[in-house]
Amino acid sequence: MNYERLVLVYSSLILLSISSLAQSIGFESLKYIRFLTPIVLLFLPFLEVKNKKINDGKIGNKYIFNIGKLFIFIVLLTVLTNTFVYSIGLTYRNFVNFVFLLSPLFALYLINLYVDYDDLRKVISFQFYNYIVIYLAELILKGVSFQSILSSLSSNYITNSSYETESGSSLIFGFYSIYFLHYKRYQSFVLSVLFVILGAKRIAIFGLVLSLIVLYFYPFIYNKIIRNVKNTFCVVFALVMLLLANFWTILYTGKFDSQIHDLIGVSPNAFFMGRLSRISTFFSLLKDKDDFFLGYGIGYAENILYYFMKLPTPFHNDFYKFYFEFGPFLFLLWCYFMVKFAIIHPLSFSSFFLLLILMQTDNVYTYETVMYSFYFVTIISFKETLKGRKVTGS
Repeated sequence: MNYERLVLVYSSLILLSISSLAQSIGFESLKYIRFLTPIVLLFLPFLEVKNKKINDGKIGNKYIFNIGKLFIFIVLLTVLTNTFVYSIGLTYRNFVNFVFLLSPLFALYLINLYVDYDDLRKVISFQFYNYIVIYLAELILKGVSFQSILSSLSSNYITNSSYETESGSSLIFGFYSIYFLHYKRYQSFVLSVLFVILGAKRIAIFGLVLSLIVLYFYPFIYNKIIRNVKNTFCVVFALVMLLLANFWTILYTGKFDSQIHDLIGVSPNAFFMGRLSRISTFFSLLKDKDDFFLGYGIGYAENILYYFMKLPTPFHNDFYKFYFEFGPFLFLLWCYFMVKFAIIHPLSFSSFFLLLILMQTDNVYTYETVMYSFYFVTIISFKETLKGRKVTGS
């Protein structure tokens, strides 16, 4: 156990949590302190501790390098295309999205490199309870009553998702639910599920249920299907994701509106909280041609939203946003690299599965709290694999 490293990591994560709380209750001036988290972690290599070298980060390093290099390439491509090709140009929103994309990955690279398996489990538990404190503080500061809490826990989320307890924290706690169930920490698991429900995000509740099913059946699926055809599985998976991205295009055109209305009793646009009409308007305001094989570039969507639609709000579908900002080819590469490493372990695969679900209706890559949680659970599964615990793949 390296107390110096743990204290430094804890301190950096407290900054992240304070920023999240400040933003949720309207203290916008404090929200930028979250960008200090990776900067604080830069001091990890300089701490004088025993056993300075960590030997269980090999898979995590490969994962971060592959995803990181792809992201950096897309960032550089964005700078070129938005400066010299697309009409909007390179703006502040592009740079903000660069930071959102890269900073959690860089922070987790440092943690993976300098924090071992046992200490990382302590970090994950610390951050889980840290998020609980932050969420409860958010409810108190907003004046949420106990009656509202009971209402959120006993209501129908299918046709109504407007509750006082609603919070982006619901997206975070799903990853901890998967983590705690995997390690058979059942009390913490029940607590994390409770906060997913209390946060009142339908996609988070739906995604958690499916991800827990995947976690349970994954060892069987891996041994029967994936083990002997890993590369083929990854390619097919990436192609299916490409088809799903194109399905969103069809959905945005309204082709299946009547069928969906008959199935769930509300219009698709109402079910998706007005996102479909917003994105339809978005496409009507595109300033550049539809041929985006190389992608419009990171941040292009927010350029349209902020500067032409006058909506200072995210796109609310990171999956589709990645598709047209990365372009089909680089989107395929992203899917391939992500699933290539995810299949290594049930925990990493179910976490990636949950991330994909959340991406369908939310902007999770601009919520650092969500991405740190996802990367934590993913990295701990890689460290567990190298230690020979419950290994399913390599």
